[in-house]
Amino acid sequence: MLPPKYFCLALALTATGLSPASAEPPSFSQDVRPLLSDRCLKCHGPDDKGRKGNLRLDLRDDALTGGKSGAAGIVPGNISDSEILRRMRSTDP
Repeated sequence: MLPPKYFCLALALTATGLSPASAEPPSFSQDVRPLLSDRCLKCHGPDDKGRKGNLRLDLRDDALTGGKSGAAGIVPGNISDSEILRRMRSTDP
């Protein structure tokens, strides 16, 4: 099992279609959503009261828009511009 920080990176790469392990683009509903459900949606899911940083990852448009910071959470096809990657690499707790 990947540590959470690396899991999120793998998830972000998969969600943006940059996964080198797959020949076809991933299916959000079949490949990405189950991973989000298991790992991310407790804090970034549909529960308004429990959501952290106002970032919702279970809806594509919300994940692309981002949360409280206003930065794009995930930028399809350009992971380097995705806030999710910047946050995963940060040393700020």
